[in-house]
Amino acid sequence: MMILAALVLMAAIALAPTGLMTDARHADVAVVLGNKVEPGGQPSPRLAARLDRAYNCYAASGYPPIASSWTAPASTPQPPLGTPAPTILAAENVS
Repeated sequence: MMILAALVLMAAIALAPTGLMTDARHADVAVVLGNKVEPGGQPSPRLAARLDRAYNCYAASGYPPIASSWTAPASTPQPPLGTPAPTILAAENVS
């Protein structure tokens, strides 16, 4: 077990500088990782903060379209597939 832990640590030490020194590249979509959605369909504070940050980045510099991995309860109306993120956020009064 100690050998495995040592190998994982060595791999992390070897890979970390590569990730830190690599320039960001253009992406086709920005993904917002999901979190809890309240029973009424409202995002949890953590998810709301993630969505706010994604929207602010999008609005400030034209990041690519935003995709979120969360799902709302089945009783919550969903926007049509392909609806732009700013339209969804505006409809939800997210600023």
